[in-house]
Amino acid sequence: MAAFVSPEEWQPTDGIRLEDAAKRVVFSDSDMSVIAGPGAGKTELLAQRALYLLQTGQCKPPQKILAISFKRDAAKALKDRVSRRCSPEQARRFDSFTFDAFAKSLLDRFLALTPDWCRPARDYRISFPSRDDWEEFFQSIEPPVELGGVKAARAVTHDQIERLGPLALTPDEPRDMHHWIGVEWWKRCLRSSPPAITFAMIGRLAEAILTHNSDVLAALRLTYSHVFLDEFQDTTGAQYSLVALGFAGSDSVLTAVGDTKQRIMTWAGAEAEVFSWFEKRFDAERMRLQMNHRSNERIVQIVNDLVKEIEPDAVETICARADGAAPEDASAFWFFNSDEDEANFLAEFIARDIEENEERSPDDFVLLVRARADQAEARLEEPFSAKGLRLRNEARLVGGIAIQDLLTDEIVSLVLGFMRLAVGVRGREIYRPVQEAISAILGTDFENTRDIKRLDGMVQKIIAALRHEALELPASADMSAIVSAVVGALGEAPLRRTFRQYEDGKYFLAVQKALAALMSEYSKAAADWKKLLDAVEGKGQIRLMTIHKSKGLEYHTVIFVGLHHNAFWGYKNNEAEETNAFFVALSRARERVYFTKSAESGDTARIQGLVDLLTKAGVPFVKVT
Repeated sequence: MAAFVSPEEWQPTDGIRLEDAAKRVVFSDSDMSVIAGPGAGKTELLAQRALYLLQTGQCKPPQKILAISFKRDAAKALKDRVSRRCSPEQARRFDSFTFDAFAKSLLDRFLALTPDWCRPARDYRISFPSRDDWEEFFQSIEPPVELGGVKAARAVTHDQIERLGPLALTPDEPRDMHHWIGVEWWKRCLRSSPPAITFAMIGRLAEAILTHNSDVLAALRLTYSHVFLDEFQDTTGAQYSLVALGFAGSDSVLTAVGDTKQRIMTWAGAEAEVFSWFEKRFDAERMRLQMNHRSNERIVQIVNDLVKEIEPDAVETICARADGAAPEDASAFWFFNSDEDEANFLAEFIARDIEENEERSPDDFVLLVRARADQAEARLEEPFSAKGLRLRNEARLVGGIAIQDLLTDEIVSLVLGFMRLAVGVRGREIYRPVQEAISAILGTDFENTRDIKRLDGMVQKIIAALRHEALELPASADMSAIVSAVVGALGEAPLRRTFRQYEDGKYFLAVQKALAALMSEYSKAAADWKKLLDAVEGKGQIRLMTIHKSKGLEYHTVIFVGLHHNAFWGYKNNEAEETNAFFVALSRARERVYFTKSAESGDTARIQGLVDLLTKAGVPFVKVT
């Protein structure tokens, strides 16, 4: 077991410097809510707090830390930061989930404890109902006249139906149309073969487990001495209720971190008052982080100007970079006559910038769109290819899974990690995630020499098998065989038992097929295995993604493509959220941020408020001819 250091001697890792407010959060032994602006280092703050708690023994073995993030890639990024900086045994006591994955882990572990009437079979699948599915459901029911009939039924929203609750041990007599129609929806979903339930329904089942089983609730609270809530501003009412049910009034210490100015999920149920609810329920102290460690002075100034419009009373962000001086071309709003002119200019601009700056690479750029990344890809791909630039649409589906989501998957990380080891790539950052995943599968005790030999033996066995597969050039190799070699060596049952997202066997197979397809796609142009693996991971490519997918990421140069009313179609009805989305986009930038508009795509009349924000921030408007 790794020796603990005293709290007084502990220091942040990797030379990280924490502002005074951040230090208070890291060392806190009470509940806190943390408002942290863009570039404040929210993920790093939570990672350092986890290291402090684990390395000083404030989180006492065998207790764990539970981290819940809004997005899967954010959960993985936080887990990775903690894992590579502490001992394996400490890393195994840090659980990092999304809200959906956390709820699903409770359901899969305690399925038998759900109420009989709404319990799905163990082979249930995740459902994402379409508009047609909802219409078919409404057509199949006969709403009781005494509860308002068809008119009242049609007034109940899909969200209300899915979030029926709290779920009683026995089905009550319907109190109103919402209750009646919700029960009918549950019946329909559970009748299908296999049962098909949504993530919202899984959340309700997890809540029912904790409500009706005090022993499970007590065990949860004993397991996790500390809980982190990341991107808390996007938390829904149902998600907050699950957290409150699980930990309010317990000895667990909670830390909720987020930025109200980056709330862009109100369409999905994000609650505007969730920080206030949390602070009142948990008696949590509010802290504010002011430092921006990401962006230069010019970007920070634009961010502050926008913040004044979103929250007039907000505390200004301070540029914390020692090299914070901005280049002369740090920002601009480019106007074009046509979509073709826009695409050609962007391709030429990026290609020239890379050619003229030795330190610049395609990885430094991101193209952001409000939505419909596939349409932007179709418009931009040919001009970019003509300049020798490869565009990577992170939202593109491969085997039904978005590339960005696929690359955060456990199987994908294992296969790519093992392949790098097999072709001779070395380094702690490569070996450590592989070692950690295998140790989780084997239940390795790092104090036991036999266990360590067993772990290393399995790693070497898989590497040897992959080396045989990698004798051929990538273009002629069977990528399905490579994926199967790793999965077969580890075993389907241990993988599905260890990583609970694979409880759904169809998803387990879908991930493998999607990875093999992506590897095959990139293999055609890869001269060797290292170049193939780099390409699969997106290295040397220019990212194209939606604003929602960019949260938590950062790039040297951010180009927001298409600032016109067709992109921000919801601006008139939901100005606050659209402005927040705009804020998220520009705050991804470290050095430069640009906005583009083509006359062909649409005007800016209906989003004049966003244009005015750029004007007030001093962003120059440039007509490109």
